[in-house]
Amino acid sequence: MKPRARGFFGADPHTFVPPITPVLMRAAIEREISYLRTELVMKRAGVWRRRAVYRRYAALTACRILYARLTRRLKLSARRRPPLQAQSV
Repeated sequence: MKPRARGFFGADPHTFVPPITPVLMRAAIEREISYLRTELVMKRAGVWRRRAVYRRYAALTACRILYARLTRRLKLSARRRPPLQAQSV
């Protein structure tokens, strides 16, 4: 049985997605941390605060934010990681 190949077709993302600059990265990090803080700390009676799944999401997001802040790189989840490009033989 042959392994299935997965891939994406179309233009190279670098041709239409703008580069992520340090300014954009910092703004996105501040926006997300502010949102998480509001939902989990400020809204004591918030709906999301009571949900364990959201608290796990928030913890994972905070870890990814810290990783991005320290390394200046984005860490994609395994499910969102783009597949390796096929090499010609």
